[in-house]
Amino acid sequence: MLPPARSRSLLEQRQRALLVRSAQLRLQIEGELQPLQRPLALAERLRSWGAWLRAHPEVPLAIVLGALILRPGRAWRQGRRIWRWWRRWRRLQRWVRVAAAVVG
Repeated sequence: MLPPARSRSLLEQRQRALLVRSAQLRLQIEGELQPLQRPLALAERLRSWGAWLRAHPEVPLAIVLGALILRPGRAWRQGRRIWRWWRRWRRLQRWVRVAAAVVG
């Protein structure tokens, strides 16, 4: 068994070595994640916009109503187009979920 002073010294050395290694790993990870910084910032901005819209549902509703009043034909065409894309998106999500269940 080591004397208490010696074991404390070894523990302190080990702690310093671990702190240095931790700092090196943080720098390495920061460098590797650099290319993702802009896409992640955009995703965060979109997420915050979505949260704001969920908190203020009257804004998109007012925009839709305004479009229906000012340009009804155009609004209906756009609505149908959006609805088709939404259905396609949902169908793709179902397909991916089934494919993942089959593979996984």
